[in-house]
Amino acid sequence: MLDTPYERGLPLMATNLQLSEHQRPQRIPGLLAKSTAYFVPDQIRKKFADGWTTHVPLTYLTDMHCGQSGAASRTIHGTLSFDRESGLISITASTEELAIIGELNLSFDEWHQAWIRLLSLIREYIPTEYSYWDFHFARIRDSPTRAEYWDVWLNYDMEIRRQATYSGVDPMVFHLSLWKQLEARSKRT
Repeated sequence: MLDTPYERGLPLMATNLQLSEHQRPQRIPGLLAKSTAYFVPDQIRKKFADGWTTHVPLTYLTDMHCGQSGAASRTIHGTLSFDRESGLISITASTEELAIIGELNLSFDEWHQAWIRLLSLIREYIPTEYSYWDFHFARIRDSPTRAEYWDVWLNYDMEIRRQATYSGVDPMVFHLSLWKQLEARSKRT
């Protein structure tokens, strides 16, 4: 019988760490290292914390972008202001739209990495909508026509996410008229 979280494959969480005589946490047998995954930039995380009211291009959630936006190179986008009475400098976050350059050129792998982060953000900040977006993601990921119509699926996904930021569009519904419009556009190019 498996008795410890470690034996059951569950990570151990270090709480109330005691420092050893060498001023580092005491070694805990079986404690697993934290993931070194790329983190979502604060600029993007804030958009979800504020309710996801603006389109977030998936290019900002790819490994490449998140890797370049690591803690050491994070930049703050916004306006600095100085309060003469208090002597404090404050930052007002920018609410401008993010550039969509490159979003319609993502490979399936890049799209998939970005969607894993997107679903995580939705689960954390808008949990009541998670099942809707997970269904939308799975529809595209598992579509038998995904490879053949990748450009249309990518466009469809972007448009559903974009419209969802300003209307009550349901991502669980397949929007056939939108699909047909995007497919016709794709055939012309």
